[in-house]
Amino acid sequence: MNYVRLAESAGADAAEIYHNTSIDYQFGSVKKKVETRKRDADEGWGVRVLKGGRLGWSFFTRPERAKDAVRAALKLARLGEKVGMEFTSPWKPGKQEFWDRKVAALDEGWGEAAILGAVRGSSTDAQPTIAGVDWSQDSVEIVNSSGLDVSRRETSLHMWAIAVVGASEGSRAFGSRRLEGDPYKVGKEAASLAHAMRGARSMATGPGVAVLTVQVIDDLVAGLLSSSLSGERIRRKTSPLWDKFGRQVAAESFTAVEDPHHQDGIGSVLFDDEGVATKRRLLIDEGTLRGSFWDRKNAALAGRQPTGNGYRGYDDLPRVAYTNLVIEPGDVKDLVAETRHGILVDSVMGTFLINRTTGDFSLSVETGWAIERGQQGHAVKGTMIAGNFFEALKQIAGIERKQTRYMSTIAPRIAFPVRIVGK
Repeated sequence: MNYVRLAESAGADAAEIYHNTSIDYQFGSVKKKVETRKRDADEGWGVRVLKGGRLGWSFFTRPERAKDAVRAALKLARLGEKVGMEFTSPWKPGKQEFWDRKVAALDEGWGEAAILGAVRGSSTDAQPTIAGVDWSQDSVEIVNSSGLDVSRRETSLHMWAIAVVGASEGSRAFGSRRLEGDPYKVGKEAASLAHAMRGARSMATGPGVAVLTVQVIDDLVAGLLSSSLSGERIRRKTSPLWDKFGRQVAAESFTAVEDPHHQDGIGSVLFDDEGVATKRRLLIDEGTLRGSFWDRKNAALAGRQPTGNGYRGYDDLPRVAYTNLVIEPGDVKDLVAETRHGILVDSVMGTFLINRTTGDFSLSVETGWAIERGQQGHAVKGTMIAGNFFEALKQIAGIERKQTRYMSTIAPRIAFPVRIVGK
């Protein structure tokens, strides 16, 4: 059935259908025993309609419920605000895909072997606690009244492990669009980190420099930038950066890019869930704020252009989100060697407590090591790093030359001033 025509015949001025199918596998272990073996398949259709300039929405999971969903969407449109938006015009995507047939072909047998591999790795002179392996394949098709008809498919793979040595804990995670990474290696790295954290103790309270690995950059820097550059927050003037475009917001050594086509990024995608083409865009250029993230609705309300940052499931409206964040390399070979007093931070807890309006943060160091006179010292526990993200961004102490990848963030290690808070 042509659901766009169904919506138009029911009275919609324009309609859009978002069709998503997915297959997900999840395997998990507790200690050395596989506890979770799960396969989920899902399919659904999201309906958006425009009526009198107003937007309505609904969804259905069975074709026989399509008419009900259309009626519900039209009812909401009559009650909704005027948004002045249009659905995406027709265009033809390129042939690039972020789909790996090897991931799509994985089965329960591979999942069992992979989770046991992670357990074996984390048992290397350590005790495994929990581990997980999951993978998925998704397909998306978007059609609308403007004549758009685009489709894409993606695969993704994640693996993670946590190991303990006495009271010390180590964790490692990995994600990719392709079949790469070794569950045994992920588990072994978790065990190695648990060993490296033995004898951890608190640091003295006072000023210092935090050297952040890509895992922390993904949590702190990518998290705050994605929130602060959200078109919805900019439109509502609730972002601390809403009026900073064209102005210096970071050190000149700092350049950040959204790259939705990065081969190694877990967020790579050819177009967003509204059918808008994605492209590589400058966000911060040598410290100057240049770009932000816009879906169609917020772009229309703000008089802006959508940037391919509207993402959703079939049972939800599009929300503003980014794809992959790339921070360009700096000129420092080894930040630890350049740091007189500080802390090397590999993982943190408490990012949900960050004030996304002011940028104030106070994070508990989960995995880290003291730095004294250019040398990595004892493991750290019972210690926090605190400061203001937006001020720290302007005072970056250095950026290394080598980039590494973690999930949807590709970045070198970065150092900036913080307050170290010990017991």
